[in-house]
Amino acid sequence: MYYEWLVPQLVALIRLEGVLDVSKLAEADRVIISEILDKSSAEQVHLIFDNTRMYTIPPQNVYRHIHFTGHERLGWMVSFGNNELTRFFLTKLADKKRLYIQTLESKQACLDFLSEMDTDLSTASTS
Repeated sequence: MYYEWLVPQLVALIRLEGVLDVSKLAEADRVIISEILDKSSAEQVHLIFDNTRMYTIPPQNVYRHIHFTGHERLGWMVSFGNNELTRFFLTKLADKKRLYIQTLESKQACLDFLSEMDTDLSTASTS
């Protein structure tokens, strides 16, 4: 898993690659919680998922291994990439966990969407 702050403390880009299994997702969950959500001083942190390098959706039992979705600082989750499998996975995750998730066509579209949803982003600089 790779991540970087696109807007410091407010928006993180997360890239999961290859074939996802429970152990990879558990590690990603740990990093999202400990390195992104817990370390941010912002009230809400939005996550952008880059789906362009994922090849499979996780197994159905993966939902019980994902805990970051209940974090108090989690804001919107948006994703981009031409991957129907990950769109399906994120839609199912949103349904199960009652989350705000959008799938858009590009990283810039994700940033534009988040700027509309969160006024704090309109004054922050993006990279």
